[in-house]
Amino acid sequence: MIPQMMARERPHSRYITANMNRILTERLRDKTKHLPVEVEVIEEDAVEIDQYLLLESMDIIAFQHAVNDVIQAILCDQEGVDTIYTDWMETLPKMISILQREVAQNTLEQHAKPAFLFLLEKLLRVLKKDGLMVMNHYMFQLDLDWGYPLDL
Repeated sequence: MIPQMMARERPHSRYITANMNRILTERLRDKTKHLPVEVEVIEEDAVEIDQYLLLESMDIIAFQHAVNDVIQAILCDQEGVDTIYTDWMETLPKMISILQREVAQNTLEQHAKPAFLFLLEKLLRVLKKDGLMVMNHYMFQLDLDWGYPLDL
């Protein structure tokens, strides 16, 4: 969604994203190859972003339906569930199961918050002083139908 919006509002701008999942990365590249936007995918954990970008170099850091993905990846990493070389949609039921358990046991904040806040700290290093960090969160009906916890 972000590269499409950029193509309309700021053609010839640059979109940089960090995405570890190989299949999703290829889908993104395919969907954006025709846009008048330079798309760069850093195939690395976003927590390593300052190894790829200059400090205070980004105008905007945007989480477009990504907070849930980040939290899922954090929890899956802690449990040894691969989110890099698997099809995200095939792994989603396992991710939802982990989230359901975390919510039911009231451990989601304990297990995900430290890593999530650390990620935000790292991202803020590459954000310009007058830059913006923008987050939105919504769930697809499919996720809800599969039992995604509303508490997230």
